Amino acid sequence: MYCQSPRFGEYEIEIRVDEILRGSEVDEQLNRLDSYGYYSRNLKDNQEFLLVKLTVNAPSVDMLEESFLDFYVGDCRVINSNTGQEYDFEESLDFMDDSITAVMPGGSSEGWFGYVIDKNDPSPMMLYQSLNDKILYFKLDQAYELPDDQEPYVSVIPKQNPIRDTSSAKGDWKNPYGLEDTIKLDYNPSSAYRQNAPFVGNIQVLEAYRGEAAAYFLEDDYYSDHYQKLYMDPVVLKINVKIDSMETDAAPSFDGRNFTVLSGRGGVIGNPVLPQSVFKEDGIDRVYQGGTVEGYVGFLVPKDLKFMEITYGDIYDRIDTAWINLEFSEEHPEEIITGQERMDMSADLGKYSYIAEKENYDSIISYEVEVDNGQVTGCTEKTTYFYAGRQNSFLEDLEQYESTIGELDELNGIKGTVESDSVSLTISIILEVDFDQVNTENIISIFESPYYMLTDENGKPSWKKAKESLENNGYIFR
Repeated sequence: MYCQSPRFGEYEIEIRVDEILRGSEVDEQLNRLDSYGYYSRNLKDNQEFLLVKLTVNAPSVDMLEESFLDFYVGDCRVINSNTGQEYDFEESLDFMDDSITAVMPGGSSEGWFGYVIDKNDPSPMMLYQSLNDKILYFKLDQAYELPDDQEPYVSVIPKQNPIRDTSSAKGDWKNPYGLEDTIKLDYNPSSAYRQNAPFVGNIQVLEAYRGEAAAYFLEDDYYSDHYQKLYMDPVVLKINVKIDSMETDAAPSFDGRNFTVLSGRGGVIGNPVLPQSVFKEDGIDRVYQGGTVEGYVGFLVPKDLKFMEITYGDIYDRIDTAWINLEFSEEHPEEIITGQERMDMSADLGKYSYIAEKENYDSIISYEVEVDNGQVTGCTEKTTYFYAGRQNSFLEDLEQYESTIGELDELNGIKGTVESDSVSLTISIILEVDFDQVNTENIISIFESPYYMLTDENGKPSWKKAKESLENNGYIFR
C-alpha cells in the first residue's frame, strides 16, 4: 500500500500475516510471548485468545532518511464478523518484547499482537489503518488462494538475511560502525520528549556479550529470578564515552534508556533496559565536560533475534544517529574488575577512603569507608529516606530515629546525628564510627549494618571482607 504523511512524506508499507493462532492452539505461544504475566487472566466462557504474527516491510526509498515507520499494535484492529463492530481496544494484547515497534527505511520487522475475541466468531477480520487513513483488510480464518492468472507478490526485502549496504553512509543502519570504532556525535535533539542533554563528544562500544556470557556481569540472583524462566537473552555492552563540550549545564547520562536496539533487518526492538543495580560492575551515570569514562549498559532481547545493532540517542527525534553493529563475544573475561579496583585497590599500604552507594525505591544508603593497611579504621554511614508527601510517617519516624540516635551518647567511638527537611520530607541518619575505639558488638545491636562484624584472622575489621559483603548486598563503589 502506498501512503503519505506530513512526517514521513511518501512511503510504502508491506504487511504479511505469517501465522494465526486461536483457541487451544494459543497456550504455548502465549506463555512464551507473555513473559511478565500481563495476560494471565481468566477468560469468560464465550471468549478465547487470538494471536497474529506479522511481517512488516518499509521498502520505500522516498521516506525521509532520518525517520522511520511507526508500527503500533493499536494500528491493527480486529472486527467481529458476527456484528461488524471492532473488538474493544482494551481487549488487545501488546507483547512488549515481541511486538513490532517501528521499521527503518528499507527495513523489515516481524512480531506478534493479540486480541480477546468471541469463540463463535467464525471469520474475524484484521485491519491496518495508515497515517492518511488508507486501510488494508486481512481475513484471519483462512489463507486465500490466488487465481490461476495471478502471480504471488514477492517482497523486495529478503526476510532471511540482514541488510548491509556499503554504498550507504558509514554509520547508517544499513552500513553500521563496528566494535571499537570511535564515533563522533553532535547530539542535539529537537524533540520535546528528548531523553538526554545536548553534547559533543565520542562514543565507542568496546565489548558485547549475550546470554550466559552477559549474565556473568549481573548479580546471580537477578539472573535466576528474571531470565532463566523467560524467552529472553540479556545483552551487556561495555562502552567508552568522552564529552568534549556541553550545550547546557545538564550533563548527559549513558544508561540503557538512551540507546535503541535494532534488528539486523531494520526493525526497532522495544527492549526492556537492565537497571544498573543488577550489575556487578559500575555503569555510567552522568559525564561532565572534558570527562572520559567506561562502563556497562544492558538490555533484554528475544532469544531468536539473530542480528543486532545499537545507536545512542532518541531516534524519535529524527537526529543524525550512528548505528553500531554488535558482534558478541562467546566468552566473558576471566575476572571482572570493579570501577574502584581500576583506580586503586591495593589497600594493603597507606590510607584510603572508599564510597559505596545503594539506591532503593524510597531511600539512598551510602558508606564512606576509611582503610589503613587493609583494615577498616573508620566509617560514615548515611541513610536518607524519602517520604513523598507522607507527613504522618515522616513525623513518627523522625521521633523514633532521634530517640535511637540518643542511645549512642554512652558508646565510645560512635557519633550519630539526624538531619531532616520538613519541606522535602526527607530524613537522613548519619553514623560515624571510629574502629580504634568502638566495640563492634555495640554497632550491630543498634543499626545491624552488614559488614561491621566481618573480621580478618586477627579479629580486626577487614576491608576485603567489608567490601565483599557490601557488594553482595547490592552496593556500588564510586
